[in-house]
Amino acid sequence: SPLVSCELRVSLRDYPSLPRRFANVFTRHFIIMSFRFHTFPLTFALLAATLLWTSTAVPVEELNALRDIRDSIDPSNKLNWFVTSDPCIGSVAKWSHIVCYNDSVAEIDLAYTDLQGTLPDSFGGLRNLTGIFLFGNSLFGTIPASLMQTRLASFHIEGNSFSSPLPTNFFGMPTLKSVRMDRNFYLNETWPTVWSASITELRITSTEFTGLLPSQMTNMTNLQTLDLSYNGPAFNGTFPSFLLSMTSLRNLYIAGSRIQSPLPNLCALTNLVEFSLTGSVMLSPLPDLSCLSNLTRLEFSSSGVNGTFPTNLPNTLTALYLDNNQLVGEIPPQIASMPWAEFSVSGNALNGSLPEAIFNSTDIAVIGLAANDFSGTIPSYVAPKKLYVLNLSGNTKITGTIPEAIGNWSAMYRLKLSSTSISGTLPESVADLTNLSYLELSNTSVTGPAPRSLRYIPNLIYFDARGALLTGSSWLETLAFLPQLQFLDISSNQLFGTIPNGFGTNLTVLSQLLLGGNALSGTIPSSFSSMKQLKILDLSGNGLNGSIPLSLSYQLPLLTQISVHNNSFSGCFDAPVSASTCQVDSFLCGCTRAGCGLSQCPADPNSVCTGSPPVSGAVCYKGLWIVPSSVVLQGNNVSISSATVIVGDLVIRTSNSTLSVKAQAGSSEPLISVEGCVTLDGLLQVSLNKTSLTGSPQTVLLLSYSGGFCDNKDSRFANLRVDTDCGTLTNARLDYSSRSMSLVFDGYDASACSGGVSGLSPTNLGIIIGCTLGGVLLIVIIVLIVAFTVPSVGNKLMPWRARRQMGGVDHSDL
Repeated sequence: SPLVSCELRVSLRDYPSLPRRFANVFTRHFIIMSFRFHTFPLTFALLAATLLWTSTAVPVEELNALRDIRDSIDPSNKLNWFVTSDPCIGSVAKWSHIVCYNDSVAEIDLAYTDLQGTLPDSFGGLRNLTGIFLFGNSLFGTIPASLMQTRLASFHIEGNSFSSPLPTNFFGMPTLKSVRMDRNFYLNETWPTVWSASITELRITSTEFTGLLPSQMTNMTNLQTLDLSYNGPAFNGTFPSFLLSMTSLRNLYIAGSRIQSPLPNLCALTNLVEFSLTGSVMLSPLPDLSCLSNLTRLEFSSSGVNGTFPTNLPNTLTALYLDNNQLVGEIPPQIASMPWAEFSVSGNALNGSLPEAIFNSTDIAVIGLAANDFSGTIPSYVAPKKLYVLNLSGNTKITGTIPEAIGNWSAMYRLKLSSTSISGTLPESVADLTNLSYLELSNTSVTGPAPRSLRYIPNLIYFDARGALLTGSSWLETLAFLPQLQFLDISSNQLFGTIPNGFGTNLTVLSQLLLGGNALSGTIPSSFSSMKQLKILDLSGNGLNGSIPLSLSYQLPLLTQISVHNNSFSGCFDAPVSASTCQVDSFLCGCTRAGCGLSQCPADPNSVCTGSPPVSGAVCYKGLWIVPSSVVLQGNNVSISSATVIVGDLVIRTSNSTLSVKAQAGSSEPLISVEGCVTLDGLLQVSLNKTSLTGSPQTVLLLSYSGGFCDNKDSRFANLRVDTDCGTLTNARLDYSSRSMSLVFDGYDASACSGGVSGLSPTNLGIIIGCTLGGVLLIVIIVLIVAFTVPSVGNKLMPWRARRQMGGVDHSDL
């Protein structure tokens, strides 16, 4: 046989999954093996065995694409990609958030991973990619056109900020099956006309697609789910007739489509299982839907459906939503007795007795009958095990009590009985509702003390009993044990007694506490400071007394609304207040000249102010120096170096008085805030921090005065002096308005500044650098001369020289 030479070059970059013992023996970047054999069959066999021995690797273009994706949307590498070299081994994924098939990346699932950035165009390197799931992130930019080079089947990008344009004929990709683009508000495409027959799911909601829906959508002959909700202009007020020919549809969602004309006959959509038209304005009776023999869910809320309750419904329905329409009359018995799982008709004008048959349904989970005119009592002999939501609010003719049997409704999550005529006490069996999170009893006649078992509902987050008839002192004691409570309103009841010591210790996530309009007495316990999430507090209209704890000011950082009027509190309380609150709670700090001004605010023990007090008597309050009275300069000097509030007036009466201030350019807040009026004279001496100065025109707000000029007499400083440490200001001057004064200048020249490299001219800087390099070079030359001329020194500096001499031959000349 002829001589055959074979050389195999393998790149570890292209084949990162070569066995580790192979990689450790040879170099990291390339393995070069040369085989020279005298027989071709032996060469071929050895080469084949080598390739079989090494595992197939992810192609280099896929690694490059993954690297680009990481660098673009995950620069901090939260995903931990490239921690190991192999993303895939066979069909096993070695990296997070990917799915592999045959040593190739098949899917990327980055849903809800808090990523930001844009998608790189190198996605096309993932030729075998079939699925991209990016929903719930903060991604933006355009969709890369290179995706058209993949085998993309599923593309889910809901809840991002992607923008147009989309790749040309994107919806015509032959492999595409599922597309979800919901809530990408910057997609303002014209509705495309090319659609792939392979698409089975299409969801494009709450986008800015323009134009009318194209009839070419019928090319999606296998489409089963179509969601075009909240694309109102695309419908032009009518139901698209071409949808009737898309007989493969099983789920059709066109909520918010603004359809204003009656619906056509829908019987052609025989496979329809779910249909939502919520948010239209048809203003017509519901069409005959009994022909839709597979329909199980119908949502027509807020769609202008009027007339009596429809009876032409398919008997396959298990979920019906007709809320906020114009239905009148009673619910027919044959409708009430259907096997409902969800039945909600709130916000109509329906009347008659409560349809008890609905409560008897085995699978009933949602009952919504609110804001109608139903009468009767809550059934006590049924036990709907799956009942999750019961809303009877706004039916003033519903009477009776809350039955003890309610404890058997073990799945209950939301119980809404507000604005009914229900009376009696809350039964102890309520503690058996371990899943209950929302309990609403406002404007009812529910009365009595709190059931002790109420404290054992672990998941209660919302309790509203405003305007009921609750009595006693046990409610606050009981509700204080609910650690998940976020909203508590028991205002306008008949509560009395004191607020328990320790109230709030367990309520660490409570956001709103409304106790106004009761007969509570005593003081506010200091344990209120434990409610760190508290934003709104209403204690008005009680008999509380004493001082309001300072801890409410300084330990509740989120507290933005507080109402404590019509009590017997003493002193001033520091809290953020609005102008309207000042009218009724004028003793709250911040209500200047209407009770408690800033001068009467209690000192903040945690506040830090810079510099020294500008005048005697100034107090530090939340980083501000508060001067509780007027400041009068009559031949004397005052220095102010940090933010200061003068509660009274600022009066500078004589020309030999000096006001010295230290300011910083670029600040939007005035250095001195005067709540009264000002009279200006004398010298204003301004010291500016040069690091805040630029060569451009600048304005420095120095003084604001709410009361304008005293006696309406315009007054000005007689002299101005500005100190910038170095450099000069161009055309510095004071600019006065009716309520403020600013220092204005056209530029800043720093050429006269010296010190540091920045003060050197280019010539001087060049001389210094040249001398330095020359000195270093001279030292090196001297060291080398000594090393080569003095043997003892040379051997120490160059030990290899001594080693050569030890061999008996002096090789130093080499």
